[in-house]
Amino acid sequence: MTFQQDQIVCMRIAPAVLYCVVRSTSTNPQGEVQCWARPLFIQELKEVHDVRCSVDVLCPLHWFEPTYDVEVLDHLPLLDWEQVAIFGLNAQHRQRVSNFIRHFATTESKVLRPLLNP
Repeated sequence: MTFQQDQIVCMRIAPAVLYCVVRSTSTNPQGEVQCWARPLFIQELKEVHDVRCSVDVLCPLHWFEPTYDVEVLDHLPLLDWEQVAIFGLNAQHRQRVSNFIRHFATTESKVLRPLLNP
């Protein structure tokens, strides 16, 4: 599986979903394909947490899934677009994304997930 730059992808770990925009993909020295992505928001049940002021993430490509536009279109108007330009990086957003990735990685190591990119 490959993703294009600016494609919206997600990482799912019940009950939350992290939506991101693909910046690029590359292969590390071990031959694993990595995805560099910019977080948009985390959806937890009915709550949406804007995390655009966090840092980009670099994770194995197979952790990400393609996302349909209809999954994110309803949430985009809820995001405060001026906040990113005015405030820049935000420690709370960074921590929320870090916790999500840590939880995902812990679950990933316990559950055998099929590789989408053999």
